[in-house]
Amino acid sequence: FDQVRVDEWSSHSDHDEQQSTELLEWADVVFCEWMLGNAIWYSANKRPDQSMVVRIHRFELTRQYGFDVDIDAVDRFLVISPAMMDEVQLTWGIPRDKLAYVPNYIPIEDYKCGEDPDRVFRIGMVGFVPKLKGFRRALELLRELRTYDSRYSLHLYGRKPQDLQWVVDDPEEQRYFEQCERFVRENSLADAISYKGWVETEEALADIGFVLSLSDIEGSHVAASEGFVAGGVTLLRRWPGSEFMYPAEYIFDEIIEMAQTILRCRHVDHFISFRSAGRSAMAKLYGKQNFRENLMGVMPAPRQLSRF
Repeated sequence: FDQVRVDEWSSHSDHDEQQSTELLEWADVVFCEWMLGNAIWYSANKRPDQSMVVRIHRFELTRQYGFDVDIDAVDRFLVISPAMMDEVQLTWGIPRDKLAYVPNYIPIEDYKCGEDPDRVFRIGMVGFVPKLKGFRRALELLRELRTYDSRYSLHLYGRKPQDLQWVVDDPEEQRYFEQCERFVRENSLADAISYKGWVETEEALADIGFVLSLSDIEGSHVAASEGFVAGGVTLLRRWPGSEFMYPAEYIFDEIIEMAQTILRCRHVDHFISFRSAGRSAMAKLYGKQNFRENLMGVMPAPRQLSRF
């Protein structure tokens, strides 16, 4: 680790500038995780002989920081999903030859896999705020399942709407989650829903049978990968780009199709068979070795220019 030093910023734009300057003087290559204030500062202050890489997530496409990054100072921009390539290029005018796709890394060996056969009745959602995450769809799915079997339950991980001030202050978000609360009451679902808060997913998903990805839009959705590596099945609503990152048999256009798939998995042997393709795909796409090879394959070498 003598060859790697970390400049940890306190927020999107706040940092210890003296520390950043000292680390920049030492470095040959600058790697910015997130295209936020860090990428702006480093692209403005790096030397011509230093190489620079910026890794972009979907979050940055909802912010303005990218417009102030010196694109000419950056050697490579990495995206976490193939579907982001065009959007990133169109949004910031980044040349195509500077863009590369490197999938997320999932530490597969860190995830516990429980063997409780009743996990087939437990459904999980990792992050259900804001409304683009599709919480209402999860409630509709739960209602459909419980018309067949009252053992089905929904386990929610992450912050509640009232825990996020920007959600509280947004009338549209507030209306959405109020409608969700009304849906829960009208369909008597409260006893089947469990709010777990912020957890370590490496352990919490061990006995969850199904993890849901019901968003309007995602970058790659790490939670979808986690569902598989924890020994469960992830079911995805077809958001743009999902078909490039997950096996087709786990992607659905309709909630009713998703419900039918879950119901078939009440037979544990079917569940075990059905999940196998997903776990194998995650190991191949997001395992440590694949991530390392992908990353090293696109990393630029130091520019080898004289500092003087």
